[in-house]
Amino acid sequence: MQPEHIAAVLDRFLAGAISETDVEAWANAIESREDIGLLQPSPVAEAIWELANPLLTRPLTRQSAAALVATLHGAAA
Repeated sequence: MQPEHIAAVLDRFLAGAISETDVEAWANAIESREDIGLLQPSPVAEAIWELANPLLTRPLTRQSAAALVATLHGAAA
């Protein structure tokens, strides 16, 4: 999984195409798949964990999504 994949999902959220519960469900599905092999620690793994666990981290808002996209774009560079 690349940072661009998560950024693309967050861009869809920011555009209003999907809801925060859709993002959470997607992140939970990614987090539970062993075949994807998220490298720990990494910005990608941290973003997936944050998105899959909004009650433990922070709720997904337009502001938090934009901050994550900025972080992920920095990780992709």
